[in-house]
Amino acid sequence: MLRQHKMGWCQVAIVNHEPLDPTGHEPDPQYLTILRVLDIENELIKKHLIISQGIDQSILVPNRSDGTRIMFDGPRPVNVRQCFCINDKKRGWGLRLGYMGHQGNREMSPVKPPQGKSRMKTDIESQIAYQKETLTQLERERNSLENECRKVEESLSRCGQTITTRKRDHQRLKIALQQAEQRVDDLNAELDSFNVEDGRLDGLRQSLAEAEQERSILEESYGNMALEKDNLNKKSAEEKRTLSALREQIEEQETNLRKIRLRRKNLDSVRNMALTAKNLAITQIEESRQEKEKAQRKYAQQAEQVAEFTREANRICGRIPVDPGNTPASLDAKLNRLEQQLQMYQKRQGGTDEEIHDAAHEARRVYQAAKASRQELLELLALLKQSFLKRVAMFRRFQSSISARSRINFNYLLSERAFRGKLTIDHINKKLDVHVEPDETAKGSKGRQTKTLSGGEKSFSSICLLLSLWEAMGAPLRCLDEYDVFMDDVNRDVSTRMIVSSSSV
Repeated sequence: MLRQHKMGWCQVAIVNHEPLDPTGHEPDPQYLTILRVLDIENELIKKHLIISQGIDQSILVPNRSDGTRIMFDGPRPVNVRQCFCINDKKRGWGLRLGYMGHQGNREMSPVKPPQGKSRMKTDIESQIAYQKETLTQLERERNSLENECRKVEESLSRCGQTITTRKRDHQRLKIALQQAEQRVDDLNAELDSFNVEDGRLDGLRQSLAEAEQERSILEESYGNMALEKDNLNKKSAEEKRTLSALREQIEEQETNLRKIRLRRKNLDSVRNMALTAKNLAITQIEESRQEKEKAQRKYAQQAEQVAEFTREANRICGRIPVDPGNTPASLDAKLNRLEQQLQMYQKRQGGTDEEIHDAAHEARRVYQAAKASRQELLELLALLKQSFLKRVAMFRRFQSSISARSRINFNYLLSERAFRGKLTIDHINKKLDVHVEPDETAKGSKGRQTKTLSGGEKSFSSICLLLSLWEAMGAPLRCLDEYDVFMDDVNRDVSTRMIVSSSSV
């Protein structure tokens, strides 16, 4: 069977049929082991693999950097014999990370890809998807290599052109050098031919002295100009600061002006409503005055008519006629009967004419007061609505600024460990969503949710989230217990420094 499957050697283990319980000898639950991945039906095979290959203490980590950090950074993980991860440079290859010998030397060895058909039951669809993904990856690598080849060919062509240009420049410079050397020889010969006694050398020396004096003057002038430039720069900086202060004052004045304009607008609306009420009252007063004049004219006409009737009656008879047979007693009885009828009529109508008139006047006064109070309440309601809308707008702005501040602080704190993340705050649905990508180089990814992170990454992300929210909330008291759960030494040190610096601020 070994020769048939091209296996030169296989470890032989003689074991009993009792089930083997690895409880207490497995790594932390946050790590994925071979035993936790495989579904082994035969208990004897499972036992053999645990004894011979240590599948219960062999963890699986997809990322090579994460595997190196778990195995070699900080203390050695408990109950972990070896770690298998994917080779990020060779497609299909893997890496084994572990310790060799009793001295515990670190070891990293390659794992070749499987040849031929798999000897275990696998998901055919996942294998097909994996092979398709491999084919796509190889095509991308081929395209990348072709692009690099084209770039190298273009670079080679440019280098050839550059070499040709440099050769022409070299030839040209060589000719120029020869001409310059010939010119130097000519000047040396001409210098040797000069006679000291003819005065030309003194003239040249005098010209040289004048040139040096002019140079010193120019250097002094340059220094003065540099000092003047520094002074002007200082004045410019002061003017810029003054301009910034003036701009801030202008913005403040504009803000006050907008507030005053809004207040003026509100007062204008209140004034218009008051003018409308005043005009309505004036109109009602004018109508009442006209009705009063009309009633007075009618009263005068009735009084004149009564006086005319009285004069006519007095002209006819000076006393009221009494029917024959009426005595004072009968007249008193008739008067009492009329008074009783009058009282009954007054009782039916609810009072005397004066009382009804006074009640009507009081009701009219109460109605006018209630109407004025209602108008004032309507005006106050309009002002309160405007104030409420303004407060809501300011609250939305404050809410947006607080959310932006939390997101910025969260990204800044994640960058302390070269993490990348996103904090999504939904105020409408009252939800908070966190996405964290531990690998900053994975620019194309959208980040992972917290349930897919390791324990140390979850703890560090939680510290960043709490510090960003505390910074936005301005909590007077901040208490945090067991913040370094599942953290390694690096994350623990970074998290502690972050908490101390946040508390000191």
